[in-house]
Amino acid sequence: MKKIFTFILLLILTGRFFQSPGQLSCNKWKISDPVSLVLPVFSDRSSVDGKEFDRAALLESALPATDEITAWKELDSGNDTVIPGVKGKDQLVQLAGFLKTDRWTKASMTITTNALFELYLDGKKIKSQGSTSDKPVKIDMTVDNGIHQLLIKLLTTKDSLLLSAEIAASGKDSKAVLDWSSIPRRNLSINDILEGETVSGASLSPSGKYLLINVSEVLPGSGRTQQHSRIYDTELKKNVISLRNMTIRASWLPSTDRLYHQVAKENYSDIYIYDIQNGEETLVATGLKSPSRISWSPDESYFIFSVIAEAAKTGDLKRVFNNEDRIPNSRNRYHLFLYNLNTKLAQQLTTGNLSASLQDVKPDGSAILFSVSRTDYSDVPFSKQDLYEMDIRSLKSDTIWKDRPYGGYCQYSPDGTQLLVSGGPETFGSIGVKVSKGRIPNSSDTQLFLYDLKSKKAESLTLDFDPAVNRAY
Repeated sequence: MKKIFTFILLLILTGRFFQSPGQLSCNKWKISDPVSLVLPVFSDRSSVDGKEFDRAALLESALPATDEITAWKELDSGNDTVIPGVKGKDQLVQLAGFLKTDRWTKASMTITTNALFELYLDGKKIKSQGSTSDKPVKIDMTVDNGIHQLLIKLLTTKDSLLLSAEIAASGKDSKAVLDWSSIPRRNLSINDILEGETVSGASLSPSGKYLLINVSEVLPGSGRTQQHSRIYDTELKKNVISLRNMTIRASWLPSTDRLYHQVAKENYSDIYIYDIQNGEETLVATGLKSPSRISWSPDESYFIFSVIAEAAKTGDLKRVFNNEDRIPNSRNRYHLFLYNLNTKLAQQLTTGNLSASLQDVKPDGSAILFSVSRTDYSDVPFSKQDLYEMDIRSLKSDTIWKDRPYGGYCQYSPDGTQLLVSGGPETFGSIGVKVSKGRIPNSSDTQLFLYDLKSKKAESLTLDFDPAVNRAY
């Protein structure tokens, strides 16, 4: 019986000499080295469903090695159907070829083999043959203009491996011109541009030795995005740590080569510090209620964070006080808190009916800058900003300015006596305005100002700088 089966299979395979017009013989491949697969323990026993172990499971569990194709050997089988160098059963062999078409078309690939196989088109499985067949197996596919990778993953069932493959355009569009090659070369596609890894951000450690790199990866096929981070040693010129947990959003501490990150629990969060040098992780704060926008003091003895105060639900009837009140969650407020690492206590710094925004921490850690803004429709730009400086020890606040129509973002100078303010041209009246008479300056034209805390005077730094300032430090 085995002799009859072998004879029939050879007749089918030799049919490639008499292939029909339009059939393209696939006899040039990139071929991997055979890998011997071993049956799992107890494979001779039936499952709880009474089923015997299926060898196709061996084939399915072996992932296609698409990244290694360029290193595979060349195979030109010509008219020979026996694949050389493959002997024995349960040998895993992978072959890759490249189909070129001059237009979109439907195509059919015919595979004749004595092995179990799976066929992949551009990395996507389009056929799984879990049992041997004494007849050619036809696989339909759709390809567009360009070069496409076809990979066959085979698991031998005999002492030798036989394979024959042809492909042809099918359907109404049979005029497509097809070409087959083993050269791993193809046209650049939109997926090559959109998919893969891109650097979404990078920051140096305080010593400059380490670089925290945030990476955004678009997954092939799905288009979904995953985030992860890497720690790169600038002296050793290599990655030393990879943070694959997508929930970790690590950042550097201001003075030491240590990272901090937040771990969200059911109703609270914990803050951890990770030391790059010794690999130790320390829990420094626990039980914090959903902290956000964490900013550390320069000496790392405390950090400031924001906590959202959610407004009460209004039910079906809601009174609208202003335009912003129409926006969902616009009544929620953010309040500032201070967490002291020495006392392990969290202290609320601000409250009331307005949100407070942290602007900066003083270089010596003795004070913080924060602001509050409110809507005012009596004058353009319909909002007012108050800026305060709070002493961390006494928690007393001094007003730096009040009711400023065009507020700005402020940072301390290294000695803490001046502020670098970024804002619109009219942040300090007309000193940042440079337009012809009768014209209104653009509020989005961000300028830089130097504000002296003692004299309460400001000067423009970018009056003659044409582009707007995006960021400043």
